Amino acid sequence: MSHAHTERLVSTVTEDGLVLEGAQFTPTQDTPGGTVVVWMHGFTGRFYEAHTVAIGRGLADRGYTFITGNNRGHDLGAFIQRQDRSPGLMAGAWWEDIGECKFDLAAWIGFGCQAGASRVVLAGHSLGAMKAVWYMGTCQDDRVSGLISASGPLRIWQRLGAAPERLATARALVAEGRGGELLPPDAGGRITSAATLVYRADLDTDVYGFQQPGAEAPLCNIRCPILFVLGSEEPEIGRKEDLPTLKSNARAAASTETVYVDGADHVYHDREHVVVDAIANWLPIVAAVPADR
Repeated sequence: MSHAHTERLVSTVTEDGLVLEGAQFTPTQDTPGGTVVVWMHGFTGRFYEAHTVAIGRGLADRGYTFITGNNRGHDLGAFIQRQDRSPGLMAGAWWEDIGECKFDLAAWIGFGCQAGASRVVLAGHSLGAMKAVWYMGTCQDDRVSGLISASGPLRIWQRLGAAPERLATARALVAEGRGGELLPPDAGGRITSAATLVYRADLDTDVYGFQQPGAEAPLCNIRCPILFVLGSEEPEIGRKEDLPTLKSNARAAASTETVYVDGADHVYHDREHVVVDAIANWLPIVAAVPADR
């Protein structure tokens, strides 16, 4: 571990009483501009994934506090304890109600605010990026000064639309009180419970505005600066030619920047340092935006 920062395990409690674990990487010197980055993992992810830790350490070495936290969709299945010791929640990626991510994001943003910084940047990776865009576009959390969408799936709605019979089966199971049952894998090998598939379909997953160009997707409503990160080796997530559309759809944002990382797969293997540099170079833009923007 670098002497330029310290690391510690942390936890937070959501508004609905769930205890979520995470980690904090804190620079030993003062944070430039007083900025904290709060990072949310994606589908089946967890706060201590290798790429997340590498990015967190890199940013901490550059002088930025970095907080990475579990959300209720971590791992395949997870039994999440409640602070008051009442019955916990069966969740994880296979049983998550995606709309409840608002509680998780709000809790970790609050934790970031308590870290002593003057501004919080919310970063989401993969499904975590989709959640972050949806959250900021629908909840308008004024505590957040900047948003990073790192490899967010731009067309997840296509996956749902390509298998209407699968969604119909899921809805039937939910109606029968069997929403917790796991469905067979989809075309990409992904598994969820029937209820989780229905929750996702009912959320309107076109958060980036690719399904209905010109419509008011959540991305269109975000006012803070936004950084979009995309790797060249994750075409199922998005392509280089999609980046101008992202910038165009983020029409209310104070500013938008895009970073296309050549050679990067979905978890930025051996390219984490490029992502660190991109974020560190962008964060001063967030610091320059007036707080009342």
